[in-house]
Amino acid sequence: MSDTARRDRHTPDDPDQRPTGAASVPVATRPPDPPSLGERPGDQIGPYRLVRVLGEGGFGVVYLAERRVPHVQRVALKVIKPGMDTRAVIARFEAERQALALMDHPSVAKVFDAGATDRGRPYFVMEYVEGRPITEYCDVQMLTVHQRLDLFIPVCEAVQHAHTKGIIHRDLKPSNILVSIAGGRPIPKVIDFGIAKAISQRLTEHTIFTEQGRLIGTPEYMSPEHAGMDGADIDTRTDVYSLGVLLYELLAGVLPFDPSSLRFAGHAEIQRIIRDVDPPRPRVRLTSLRSEPARVVAEEGPTRSPVAGAAGSLPGDIARCRRTDPVSLARLLRRELEWIPLKAMRKDRAQRYQSALELADDLRNYVEGRPLIAGPESASYRLRKLVRRNRWAFGAAGAVAGTLLLGVGGTVWQAVAATRAGNSEHTQRLLAQASESKAQAVRQFMQDMLASADPDNAKGPDVTVRQVLDEAAQRLDAGSLKDQPEIEGAVRTTLGSTYLSLGLYQQAEAQLRPAVAITQRVYGEQHLDVAGAMSTLARLLRAQGRLDEAEPLLRQSLAICRALLPEDSPDLAAATDDLAMLLRDKGRLGEAEGLFRQSLDLLRRKQGNMSEDVAAALNNLAMLVQSQGKAAEAEPLYAEALAMNRALYPADHPNIARGLNNLALVLQAQEKLKDAEPLCREAIEIRRKALGPDHPELAGSLGTLGWILTDQGRAEEAEPLLRESLAIRVKALPQGHW
Repeated sequence: MSDTARRDRHTPDDPDQRPTGAASVPVATRPPDPPSLGERPGDQIGPYRLVRVLGEGGFGVVYLAERRVPHVQRVALKVIKPGMDTRAVIARFEAERQALALMDHPSVAKVFDAGATDRGRPYFVMEYVEGRPITEYCDVQMLTVHQRLDLFIPVCEAVQHAHTKGIIHRDLKPSNILVSIAGGRPIPKVIDFGIAKAISQRLTEHTIFTEQGRLIGTPEYMSPEHAGMDGADIDTRTDVYSLGVLLYELLAGVLPFDPSSLRFAGHAEIQRIIRDVDPPRPRVRLTSLRSEPARVVAEEGPTRSPVAGAAGSLPGDIARCRRTDPVSLARLLRRELEWIPLKAMRKDRAQRYQSALELADDLRNYVEGRPLIAGPESASYRLRKLVRRNRWAFGAAGAVAGTLLLGVGGTVWQAVAATRAGNSEHTQRLLAQASESKAQAVRQFMQDMLASADPDNAKGPDVTVRQVLDEAAQRLDAGSLKDQPEIEGAVRTTLGSTYLSLGLYQQAEAQLRPAVAITQRVYGEQHLDVAGAMSTLARLLRAQGRLDEAEPLLRQSLAICRALLPEDSPDLAAATDDLAMLLRDKGRLGEAEGLFRQSLDLLRRKQGNMSEDVAAALNNLAMLVQSQGKAAEAEPLYAEALAMNRALYPADHPNIARGLNNLALVLQAQEKLKDAEPLCREAIEIRRKALGPDHPELAGSLGTLGWILTDQGRAEEAEPLLRESLAIRVKALPQGHW
């Protein structure tokens, strides 16, 4: 086993030095023992007084130290161990010192000073990183998968920075990537370039070599070429491999290869596994934990979080640390979130990402819904990415395929209802066959509609969602589905909902009114397709301020849902919420409050306290309470909804912007203007990016910020925001809107 399996850890080991909010999980079972020889706490090395031992590796000891002059400064001081000052070890130590001195990146620990002790042993002084290993931090804080990606991307950028300076880390692992808190935000820091290798220059006059029979590095994170121990054959892609393993662990909560089996293997077997055995897909590795026996292993290195990732952890433990459940996590890890780490971990480095920056770019592609470098080149894959990249535009529709099939779900449910009512088995079978036929027809229209996004067929590679929608609307108006009215009704409802989400109200109404008429003609008055078309049209009318027109549609839609859906259905709760919001807008607050609380209670019983539907219901109830003049009661409801949305959605999701804007409004109502302003600015930033410059929701946030600034006496700053808000509203809303 390598010496570097026990490398230094610059993590505090007593309670008063732990990061805020992490005291409940001990960082280490006990402080490291002081070295038997050499310096001890209280000794002086140059201008630095040693406070305590932070960690001890194969070659050096790391102390927490203080410098008093010219100012008080806490640092991590690393000094070579007594008896370890062979020529090769000194060469490695000097390489680490000089490698770090080249770095200037916010996610790389900085070097402040260097020198030699009175006994002539070299030391260097670096930034004291008061934090946890990245995997432990993510688990203790229960970060979602998207939040973990946001934290991991700067790590890739830091490694890329090192590579541009000619330095390979060669031992990237959780204990060498610590997360500290600065300005209220987590900042990852890459530490310990102790076995770094110069790729474009000689760092010292000494020769750095890999000793025969010794692996320099940590086997679980080691690339195949590194495991071969041919030091001359290492390049930057070995760090890309290690980053891939770390990403795999952050996502799935488990390493590709069982650590206990790997470390119990002989030297040659470790090399064989790393070089020849393909890692399982993350979701397969995750689900296999159910049948994997727990093994007790004396771990070397940092203490891991007890909640996930250790031997014997179950998928449920791991999923909870990501604020989800095992089934949802396994579903999330399919396809793209498997492609990325597995590409980084290819045995053949020519097939990996060719740089850490390329890996970071592909993670951004995933977050932004763009096609992946790691993904297939098929046209169908790139068409799907158009939908995902514009996921906000599709609003409640989510993915086009899923939304166009809403009517199918209604048909299936009514088949069940017919059976319960005593209809024959033959009737149920006919309904099921009809639903499948409808599903196939909807899929075909979806495929044809999106064909214009294929670069081979479209006018160019940058086709927009608006162009795709307009082309689909033109095809419908030309009669492409006139002989399939049940399909036309579902498609028009979806197009109308998407136009509504884009703030294109005129185009939305042109689809939704025919959708209501068509579905009523086909199904009569008691069908979920009819209810869906009516409620979507009512949402449009409400957005336009046409409340009296919207109310009968919402009441009829709710009546259909009550007749056809079970009492605990989230769709029934949504229909109840829609009517409650309209009643609130009309000033009928008591009636609205009863419906809001009914919906929220139903959803909490069905879905618990962490779901998208519960967050939406909380937000809606808070708006009602605020409308009653109870701003202080509304504030915690808004805050809970916003916290839930931050946990459930990516950082740039419009639902987060909506929560920020609403919380800012209720703070403004309580004259907490300094607290409200940054929330509103964040909402504006998200809405500009996600919704575009002409969306009415952006106008709402601009107006909110304008009034917050006005209330602070900053009228000159407020005026351009209010003018921009007004211009958007004039363009989007009908004449005479309040």
